[in-house]
Amino acid sequence: MSQSARLLLIVLLAAAAGTALIGNGRWLIAHAYTRFAEDQARWPETRAAAAKAADYAIAFQPYSAQAYRQRGLNRLLLRQHDEALADYQAAISRAPADAFLWRDYALALLYADRFDERLKHAVSQAQTWGRRSAPIHFSLAVAGLKVFADSDPELQQLWLKSIRLAYQVQPGALMQAAYTADQEILLCQQVIPDAGRNVWCAIARWRHGLCTSASDCIGPSP
Repeated sequence: MSQSARLLLIVLLAAAAGTALIGNGRWLIAHAYTRFAEDQARWPETRAAAAKAADYAIAFQPYSAQAYRQRGLNRLLLRQHDEALADYQAAISRAPADAFLWRDYALALLYADRFDERLKHAVSQAQTWGRRSAPIHFSLAVAGLKVFADSDPELQQLWLKSIRLAYQVQPGALMQAAYTADQEILLCQQVIPDAGRNVWCAIARWRHGLCTSASDCIGPSP
């Protein structure tokens, strides 16, 4: 290799190292702002500061899905729903295969009371990319139990997909979530096998006035 070629290579390597150093510095600053935003979002009185910190994180790392997700959460808590959902969409455009991001977007849509095609798409994408993820399905199952009655048939089928998968992994926790959401009968009718002989389902039927005595509650599912 000639001397001039060696010199050019050294210059290029130095430039690359400098670029990497600057890039790493920007990432570290953005990460610090994002962590600060996460911490300050916990309390109502500091959520405005958290949103500002997320702004700075995005300024330093405009391609960071996490920074947009955090700002979306901050704005959601400040009830800036349209801006928050736009941030979640921006985050997804930067990490379209992130099942947890799709899950968070679906939950954000629920928080903003947006029962539209975006919600169905977000739930479906979260289930697709996180098809083997127990945390994804459990989160969607708990959310689905809470809003099942407000969902249209297509969305109900999506909720049931995660509810059934979550029941296979965490039956006790899901039964507790169903009780809290007043959806035990749904679980007994659609999810729990041989529910007619299940004691928990018998109690649920009695609690909902579907039978009048303990003996009446044990039998075929309603």
